Formats: sequence, C-alpha cells, structure tokens
Amino acid sequence: MKKKLMIVLLGLGFILAGCQNSKEKGIKITDIENVQKTTFPSSYQLSGEHISLNIDSIEPGEAYFINGTANLMELDYKGIGRIFMPDDGTNQISEGDKLIFSNEEIKGVYKEMCTWGNTTFSYQTHEAYELFSSISSSKKIQEYNLSEYAEKKDFSFGSADEVFEKTIDSLEELGIRLGENYRVDTYYLDYETLKEQERHYDIDGNKLEERYKTDWSEADNAYLFYIHQTYCDIEDYHNGDFWKGRAEDGNAQIQIIYDAEGIQYLSVKNLSTYTMGSIQEEFMDFDTIADKVVMHFDYILDDANYEITTAQLICDYETPSAKSGSVIIPTWAFQVNVMPEGELPSNYELRVNALTGEIMEN
Repeated sequence: MKKKLMIVLLGLGFILAGCQNSKEKGIKITDIENVQKTTFPSSYQLSGEHISLNIDSIEPGEAYFINGTANLMELDYKGIGRIFMPDDGTNQISEGDKLIFSNEEIKGVYKEMCTWGNTTFSYQTHEAYELFSSISSSKKIQEYNLSEYAEKKDFSFGSADEVFEKTIDSLEELGIRLGENYRVDTYYLDYETLKEQERHYDIDGNKLEERYKTDWSEADNAYLFYIHQTYCDIEDYHNGDFWKGRAEDGNAQIQIIYDAEGIQYLSVKNLSTYTMGSIQEEFMDFDTIADKVVMHFDYILDDANYEITTAQLICDYETPSAKSGSVIIPTWAFQVNVMPEGELPSNYELRVNALTGEIMEN
C-alpha cells in the first residue's frame, strides 16, 4: 500500500521570490499549484548492441521538480534510545556511548538493544530478531520475499491505517517530525507466512533445524512500514558517504515493525530537512535519457548482456555542504540485470541525472 501525501514546503520563501532572476534556467514558480507536470511513458523498449530496455513500469507516471537543497536532520539519538530503554537498571550503556543493551538475554540474544551513529539509529527487540529470519528485503539476492507479505490484511490489534497513525505519533514523541513529507509502503507479516518463509542455513548451505521457531502464533502478527521521505513527491534515495542504498523499500529512511505490543523494531538513517527554491526545472526527454543509457552500455567492453526492467524517478544529492546544504538532483534509478557468459547472472542499479542525462557515480 502506498500512501501518498503532499510535500511540506519548508522553504516557503519561493512563493514571493524576486523577479530579478527571471533569466535563470527553468521556470519561475510563484504558486506550487501551478507547476507543470511532465508525463512519462508507462513502459519502454529499446535495444543496443549489449543492452535491452524492457521496462514494464516507469514510476511515477508524472512528476515535477523545483530546485532545492537538503540538510541533515539533527536528532538526539542517545535520547531516543533512552526513551525505548530508560536508565532504570535493566540495561547497560557501552563505554563508547553508542550502544544500550538489556541485561536479559533470550537464546543468546539481547532482549532489547539500541545502537546509533552520527546519521543512523536502530532499536530492536528479540521478537523482531526472530521475525527477520523470515524477511528478505533486498532485491539483489535470490531470497527476496517482500512480495509474500504484500496482500493487505488487518490484524486483531488494529488495521494498518490505525496502527500507522499510532506509529507517526510515536515518531513525533521521539522528536522525528516528518510533517507530510513522506510516503509509506506497508507489508503484512502474518504468522503463517512468517513460518513458511523462515530460513536458517549455515555458510555451506546446510539447514539449521535447531534454530527454527516452534511456537508461531497470532501473537507474532505485525505490520512492517517502510517510510520514504519525499521531495516534490519524489522518494528520496540519496547516496551518502557511507550508505549506498538502492531504490527499494529495504533502503527507506525509516523502517518499523509494529505488533500488538507496539514498536518492536525501528531503523532510522540519513533523514533530511528540505528547503525548496523558486525555479521549476525541466526533465530531459525520456527518449534522450534512454539513448544515453544505451550508449553507456555500448561502450562497456565485455561479453555480458544487460537488461533494464524497471525505472524509478528518485531524489539524490550532490556532495553535501555543511553551510548551504546538498543540492537535490532528480535521478532515474534503473535496475540492471547482468548476464555474463559462463557466469551466474547478477543485478545492480544505474543512476542517471534526470535533468542532464549524466551517468552518476554509484
């Protein structure tokens, strides 16, 4: 389920921006309601010597982009950790002051744990640890299975919409305020599918029978929310200095597992605040983008064949600047399947600047 919400206009100054810059590239915007949206094809086919574009779905179907910048959202991660795990004698904090872990363990795993860095935070319970044995969110690996949890279900402790509203309230209490600047993808972790999808193998591929959970029940039902920040209604999948996340749900800035007892898992990474400018910039024609992609692969000197099956318009950033913020760049994220001769196939993501057609560094 995608819940599309309007973008918060943090930079309201663009509405009454001066006219002295009328010769700037793009169109001067005086009212967000008057932006001109570009429509993209619903599918696309094109072939080169080593590359085939067989794109069944291009997302979104239409979009607009106004110039803007992003800054790192400042959050007190240690304070957030202490909300989940208060200093009440039931837990300990590491000497490095970056980890809180409970005194109690369950089957060799901490009952609760919080860890954080400069731009990331994670809270996890033992219950969530068990669920992750049944969830594979990366499309890069063969075991990807989020689609198994896509069918909408309502659990006894509340509907997905009701629980998500509670989730947003909880984030507000933790100091994580998104306004309306996000979208959410919801997955429905019913215990029967979790039991069916549970996997435990050693490095040699041997099944570890002793690690399988034997008491699956309705108490394990949970919602998994992937919350994506957006700018101009485009999902933000910017690549950071230490984070090269592909444009897929498993790389959402906020990830939450919520069951009848509340939040069992919270992951936060690279949250931003946005400042919108006053210039609407023009997307390069998709045909021209496709031609540049084909040319890129035709210059690759190997024997592999390449196929592109999906294209998503996302937000990426230029190199961050502490003073002025990072310039936001609308970017095409193409998922590329690689089929080398005599080797196993693989896949990766190619990013292309949607304004200039420039191939971006991954």
